[in-house]
Amino acid sequence: MLESILSTTEKHVIYRALSLRREYALPLQLALRQAHLAEQLLTALRGGEVCFGYVKQDGTTRHARGTLTGYRYSFRKPYQPRPDNLFIVYYDLDCRGWRTCRVVSLHYVRPFPGPDASGSSEKAAGVFPLPGQQP
Repeated sequence: MLESILSTTEKHVIYRALSLRREYALPLQLALRQAHLAEQLLTALRGGEVCFGYVKQDGTTRHARGTLTGYRYSFRKPYQPRPDNLFIVYYDLDCRGWRTCRVVSLHYVRPFPGPDASGSSEKAAGVFPLPGQQP
């Protein structure tokens, strides 16, 4: 009965959060936050350009500008990530190549171009940093 109440997006967030908990032993709240951030990033990437940040494996922070609009052309199939996938594929518009980032390392997702000059706050601009971290 619960499955009929949840949307597909909500199910993906829950499956991804459970995978994050299993793989990285994250607290449930943090796993849900990261899974929700990943779903926001995937939605934005499918829609066009998006700015986002994540921590690379060497510990440095990467501020990326990416998209998924050329995926079908490059790989001859649509991009359909499994809901439990812990990596996100994207085309890096600055480096001009396909890259991946780990869902657990996401910092923020921001629409492209970034916040306008009208003085809107980060929340209104779509910035979603991790708890205790600044984008």
